[in-house]
Amino acid sequence: HTNRLIALLVLLAMLLGSFCSAELALDEGVFTGGGRETPFWELEAELKGGSEDALAQWCRSLADAWGLLEEPRSKFLRAMALTEK
Repeated sequence: HTNRLIALLVLLAMLLGSFCSAELALDEGVFTGGGRETPFWELEAELKGGSEDALAQWCRSLADAWGLLEEPRSKFLRAMALTEK
């Protein structure tokens, strides 16, 4: 599953390259707190040059294809939320 996702990211990044330059990071980990654990996978895309609209469209396409959701909270805040309640 991971290898398939990475291969897709490489292909899509090559297509994206003609419109903008972006740094991609794929993180995997586990949040722990309050005696609980929550695994996570996170893909971050940071525009380095070119069209912001092209990167946003690429991210939307990837989200639609893989059922990804945008997460506005930082990793720290998500981990801290486990300690609440």
